[in-house]
Amino acid sequence: MRITETVAHPCDPARAYQMLTDHDYQVARAERSGATDQTVTIDTDRGDGATTVTLQRHLPSTGVPDWASTFVGPSLLLVETVRWGAADADGEREGAMSLELPGLPVSFTGGIHLRRGAEAGTSEHVVDGDLEAR
Repeated sequence: MRITETVAHPCDPARAYQMLTDHDYQVARAERSGATDQTVTIDTDRGDGATTVTLQRHLPSTGVPDWASTFVGPSLLLVETVRWGAADADGEREGAMSLELPGLPVSFTGGIHLRRGAEAGTSEHVVDGDLEAR
């Protein structure tokens, strides 16, 4: 299933990137999602300007259909990895994103884009990819 989602940020792409690659911001995202625990790793490659953000979090499996609850147990481990490329001349960035649920046949892979918004001083954070259940 194809998924495309756009989030508008009230700041330029450079500031949005700083936020998206900030450890405390990632912890707050995990907590807002209902995570019972989280591990955040941010790795900056000094050679090519790429940054990889990995967020592992356990989420309660409440709401999972009854037929699936026997497979997942009381919680789900969700591993989100975003590898941002270097900024272009306008401060925009492209990257790759994946979501995995280890032990389950579900994954998401796609691109992630941080672009200037239609209004000055804003940015658009676009995720576009495929959700697969095998």
